[in-house]
Amino acid sequence: MPTPFTITSDLRFPTDNGEPVASRPASGQGQFDAEVDHILNLTGSGTQAVPFTSFVNGAKAISVEIDPSVDNPVTPINMRVNASTDNIQITPGGHWTYFNPVPASGGVTSLSFVYTTSCKIRVRALG
Repeated sequence: MPTPFTITSDLRFPTDNGEPVASRPASGQGQFDAEVDHILNLTGSGTQAVPFTSFVNGAKAISVEIDPSVDNPVTPINMRVNASTDNIQITPGGHWTYFNPVPASGGVTSLSFVYTTSCKIRVRALG
């Protein structure tokens, strides 16, 4: 049975030098039939895949969070979508959010994380 969800974000910044801070909200809603919720405690270096095998056409919403690290606050994690070799860099304390209400066949079906130091990553996805 489909379950409704809502995703919201709000980026706030001045529109020009000296201008007041303005809000740039974005939101969406949809329904999901499957979910993934992983906490990855990765040590050393390597690549860790997170497949979304229970999603029919790919993910509708994804949230990735990299825990802040006292030992290593600057070394990025490289995230790859659908086994691509293109990297999306996320440093400790950072996050990445994705929303596609009606993915077509071939949507986001997996993420992989390439890391060179120990880290903790939380991946939540709805499909």
